[in-house]
Amino acid sequence: MKTKDAKVERFHLDAPMHISGLNPLNAHLPCGPESLGMLWDIFHRDVLETVHGQVQSAVEIAAVTNCDYIVGCQVTQSGQIEGLASFTVPAGDYDRRIFSAGSFEELVEERIMTIWDDMRVWAEEQGLALSKEFAAEVYPQDTVSQERPEMYCLYLIEGNEL
Repeated sequence: MKTKDAKVERFHLDAPMHISGLNPLNAHLPCGPESLGMLWDIFHRDVLETVHGQVQSAVEIAAVTNCDYIVGCQVTQSGQIEGLASFTVPAGDYDRRIFSAGSFEELVEERIMTIWDDMRVWAEEQGLALSKEFAAEVYPQDTVSQERPEMYCLYLIEGNEL
Protein backbone atom coordinates (compact mmCIF):
# COMPACT_ATOMS: atom_id res chain seq x y z
CA MET A 1 0.00 0.00 0.00
CA LYS A 2 1.27 3.43 -0.89
CA THR A 3 -0.84 5.47 1.51
CA LYS A 4 0.70 5.51 4.97
CA ASP A 5 -1.60 5.02 7.97
CA ALA A 6 -4.71 4.39 5.88
CA LYS A 7 -7.19 1.87 7.22
CA VAL A 8 -8.63 -0.47 4.63
CA GLU A 9 -11.60 -2.71 5.25
CA ARG A 10 -14.46 -4.53 3.70
CA PHE A 11 -17.43 -2.50 4.87
CA HIS A 12 -21.18 -3.08 4.69
CA LEU A 13 -23.27 0.05 4.14
CA ASP A 14 -26.61 -0.81 5.75
CA ALA A 15 -28.67 2.02 4.27
CA PRO A 16 -28.31 4.00 1.05
CA MET A 17 -26.66 7.43 1.14
CA HIS A 18 -28.67 9.99 -0.82
CA ILE A 19 -26.78 12.96 -2.27
CA SER A 20 -28.05 16.30 -3.58
CA GLY A 21 -25.66 18.75 -5.16
CA LEU A 22 -24.04 19.92 -8.36
CA ASN A 23 -22.64 18.28 -11.44
CA PRO A 24 -20.91 20.08 -14.32
CA LEU A 25 -24.15 20.31 -16.32
CA ASN A 26 -26.28 22.05 -13.68
CA ALA A 27 -23.33 24.26 -12.65
CA HIS A 28 -22.77 25.27 -16.31
CA LEU A 29 -19.16 24.06 -16.29
CA PRO A 30 -17.28 21.92 -18.81
CA CYS A 31 -17.06 18.21 -18.02
CA GLY A 32 -13.61 17.18 -16.87
CA PRO A 33 -11.24 17.21 -13.92
CA GLU A 34 -10.55 20.94 -14.31
CA SER A 35 -14.12 21.65 -13.11
CA LEU A 36 -13.98 19.68 -9.85
CA GLY A 37 -12.56 22.42 -7.65
CA MET A 38 -14.93 24.97 -9.18
CA LEU A 39 -17.89 22.66 -8.49
CA TRP A 40 -16.99 22.46 -4.81
CA ASP A 41 -16.49 26.25 -4.65
CA ILE A 42 -19.90 26.93 -6.22
CA PHE A 43 -21.56 24.31 -4.01
CA HIS A 44 -20.16 25.83 -0.81
CA ARG A 45 -20.78 29.42 -1.87
CA ASP A 46 -24.24 29.17 -3.47
CA VAL A 47 -25.92 25.85 -2.70
CA LEU A 48 -25.01 24.17 0.60
CA GLU A 49 -27.13 26.41 2.84
CA THR A 50 -30.19 25.99 0.59
CA VAL A 51 -30.29 22.17 0.56
CA HIS A 52 -33.22 20.98 2.66
CA GLY A 53 -33.25 17.59 4.39
CA GLN A 54 -29.54 17.35 5.18
CA VAL A 55 -28.60 14.56 7.58
CA GLN A 56 -28.08 15.59 11.22
CA SER A 57 -24.29 15.09 11.33
CA ALA A 58 -23.33 16.93 8.14
CA VAL A 59 -21.69 14.79 5.47
CA GLU A 60 -20.39 16.03 2.13
CA ILE A 61 -19.96 13.49 -0.64
CA ALA A 62 -18.51 13.40 -4.13
CA ALA A 63 -19.66 10.57 -6.37
CA VAL A 64 -17.92 9.66 -9.59
CA THR A 65 -19.98 7.66 -12.07
CA ASN A 66 -19.18 6.34 -15.52
CA CYS A 67 -19.95 9.66 -17.16
CA ASP A 68 -20.60 12.19 -14.41
CA TYR A 69 -19.34 13.71 -11.19
CA ILE A 70 -21.55 15.12 -8.44
CA VAL A 71 -20.48 17.07 -5.37
CA GLY A 72 -22.98 17.63 -2.62
CA CYS A 73 -24.25 16.70 0.78
CA GLN A 74 -26.05 13.72 2.22
CA VAL A 75 -29.80 14.17 2.52
CA THR A 76 -32.43 12.07 4.26
CA GLN A 77 -34.49 11.12 1.18
CA SER A 78 -33.76 10.22 -2.41
CA GLY A 79 -35.10 12.29 -5.23
CA GLN A 80 -34.35 15.32 -7.25
CA ILE A 81 -34.33 18.69 -5.54
CA GLU A 82 -35.20 21.36 -8.08
CA GLY A 83 -32.09 22.69 -9.79
CA LEU A 84 -29.77 20.12 -8.19
CA ALA A 85 -28.34 16.82 -9.28
CA SER A 86 -28.96 13.74 -7.15
CA PHE A 87 -27.33 10.37 -6.70
CA THR A 88 -27.80 7.45 -4.32
CA VAL A 89 -24.91 5.36 -3.02
CA PRO A 90 -26.70 2.02 -2.60
CA ALA A 91 -26.51 -0.19 0.46
CA GLY A 92 -24.07 -3.06 -0.03
CA ASP A 93 -20.52 -4.25 0.48
CA TYR A 94 -17.69 -1.84 -0.17
CA ASP A 95 -13.94 -1.55 -0.14
CA ARG A 96 -13.56 1.37 2.29
CA ARG A 97 -10.35 3.33 2.82
CA ILE A 98 -10.21 5.72 5.79
CA PHE A 99 -7.32 8.16 5.90
CA SER A 100 -6.20 11.45 7.39
CA ALA A 101 -3.65 14.18 6.72
CA GLY A 102 -2.02 17.16 8.35
CA SER A 103 -4.42 19.57 6.63
CA PHE A 104 -7.54 19.43 4.49
CA GLU A 105 -5.54 20.55 1.45
CA GLU A 106 -3.08 17.67 1.91
CA LEU A 107 -6.01 15.29 2.37
CA VAL A 108 -7.71 16.15 -0.92
CA GLU A 109 -4.76 17.22 -3.05
CA GLU A 110 -2.11 14.64 -2.18
CA ARG A 111 -3.36 11.68 -0.15
CA ILE A 112 -6.48 11.01 -2.16
CA MET A 113 -4.47 10.58 -5.34
CA THR A 114 -2.87 7.38 -4.02
CA ILE A 115 -5.99 6.03 -2.30
CA TRP A 116 -7.82 4.99 -5.48
CA ASP A 117 -4.84 2.97 -6.70
CA ASP A 118 -4.38 1.42 -3.25
CA MET A 119 -8.01 0.33 -3.19
CA ARG A 120 -7.77 -1.43 -6.54
CA VAL A 121 -4.57 -3.22 -5.46
CA TRP A 122 -6.10 -4.29 -2.12
CA ALA A 123 -9.25 -5.64 -3.80
CA GLU A 124 -7.16 -7.58 -6.29
CA GLU A 125 -5.10 -9.09 -3.45
CA GLN A 126 -8.37 -10.08 -1.71
CA GLY A 127 -9.76 -11.65 -4.88
CA LEU A 128 -12.53 -9.05 -5.08
CA ALA A 129 -13.79 -7.25 -8.15
CA LEU A 130 -14.71 -3.58 -7.76
CA SER A 131 -17.63 -2.10 -9.61
CA LYS A 132 -16.86 0.36 -12.38
CA GLU A 133 -20.32 1.98 -12.01
CA PHE A 134 -19.29 4.54 -9.39
CA ALA A 135 -17.02 5.40 -6.49
CA ALA A 136 -17.53 7.89 -3.67
CA GLU A 137 -15.46 10.24 -1.54
CA VAL A 138 -17.10 10.86 1.84
CA TYR A 139 -16.28 13.87 4.00
CA PRO A 140 -17.98 13.62 7.44
CA GLN A 141 -17.81 17.25 8.55
CA ASP A 142 -17.14 16.38 12.19
CA THR A 143 -13.91 14.59 11.14
CA VAL A 144 -12.90 17.04 8.39
CA SER A 145 -12.83 19.88 10.89
CA GLN A 146 -10.47 18.05 13.30
CA GLU A 147 -6.85 19.05 13.75
CA ARG A 148 -5.95 16.06 11.57
CA PRO A 149 -8.79 15.92 8.97
CA GLU A 150 -10.16 12.51 8.03
CA MET A 151 -12.31 11.18 5.21
CA TYR A 152 -12.98 7.90 3.43
CA CYS A 153 -13.50 6.52 -0.04
CA LEU A 154 -15.90 3.78 -1.10
CA TYR A 155 -15.74 1.36 -4.01
CA LEU A 156 -18.68 -1.00 -4.43
CA ILE A 157 -17.63 -4.64 -4.49
CA GLU A 158 -19.12 -6.41 -7.52
CA GLY A 159 -21.65 -9.11 -6.90
CA ASN A 160 -23.80 -6.87 -4.70
CA GLU A 161 -27.48 -6.70 -5.48
CA LEU A 162 -28.28 -3.09 -6.34
